[in-house]
Amino acid sequence: MAVETAADLAGFFLFGEYAEAAVYLAPGAPIEDSTPCLVIVDRGQGRAVFDAGERQAEGPQLHIWAQFAELPAVVRRGTFRMLDEPDGIETGEIFEIAGLPRLDHEGAIWSCELIDRSV
Repeated sequence: MAVETAADLAGFFLFGEYAEAAVYLAPGAPIEDSTPCLVIVDRGQGRAVFDAGERQAEGPQLHIWAQFAELPAVVRRGTFRMLDEPDGIETGEIFEIAGLPRLDHEGAIWSCELIDRSV
């Protein structure tokens, strides 16, 4: 995801446009320490299939993008618990960060591969 300006970033992370409401929880932290945020989730609809010669390999199926301004620290095994709306109730969808989160070249957006831990 490439963002040219602060206005572009704000547009991407509008609730109901591209972004969804969630809370982020660091591993081992109590639920009371969760941080509300707006995230963009790819649940596999953006999945690309790569031709690998004799066989086919699929790219990561679950991915999330979050703003550094809302979440200055995002770590592996942290979870995103999805909400029906900002300050809303949990939907039951829970995503765990599978690998090492990466910041974009501007240091504005976290990119994380996920594991679905939904209940």
